[in-house]
Amino acid sequence: MAYIRFNQFAGEPASVAAIQAFVKDHATAKAIIIDTRSLSRGGGLAEMDALFPHLLDRETVLVEMAVAKNNGPSGGPIPFGGRTLRDVSGPANMLVRQHLAVPDVEPRLAKAKVFYLTSKRTRSAGEHFALALQRTHRGILIGERTAGANHFGGIEPIGAGLAAFVPVGRTYDPDTGKDWEGTGIVPDIEVPADQALDRALALASAE
Repeated sequence: MAYIRFNQFAGEPASVAAIQAFVKDHATAKAIIIDTRSLSRGGGLAEMDALFPHLLDRETVLVEMAVAKNNGPSGGPIPFGGRTLRDVSGPANMLVRQHLAVPDVEPRLAKAKVFYLTSKRTRSAGEHFALALQRTHRGILIGERTAGANHFGGIEPIGAGLAAFVPVGRTYDPDTGKDWEGTGIVPDIEVPADQALDRALALASAE
């Protein structure tokens, strides 16, 4: 059994390298517990893209992301390109991309049970990760309904030394078209956040 906790998804090289080392060190684990109950912020896709290649053994659509085309050629102020994102058709004024799990040549954790711990602080990229696991049936979500912070964007100056977060797009379930803005994601097993780890350990031990 292996445990990993995310406090944010900053996309820093050291964070990605730590995940790669985690996968290597726990390649024989029969259960993985991913803890996002203490997220201090959201972030991007880099950490997910380091882990998903080992959780799935075939290319899999995780979620879709849409942003207005007039936000620039990169699709907005978030990491919105790369080999795990594929353009798909959408409304004429929108750029729509699928976020994919692209399996590693040797996916090391493809048979491991996955338990994903949530709380009211699980937000943004943490919710993206949660939906991806839930809709692909690759992980069991345990804990509290998430924060409901779906729309992604960036910080823009508004004068007088002030700045504001400006949303430019959303992430959603490609099967339903629904996102989690304002509503959050309901876990598969709802328990108070401080009981989620114990529940995951009990389920993992019973396998």
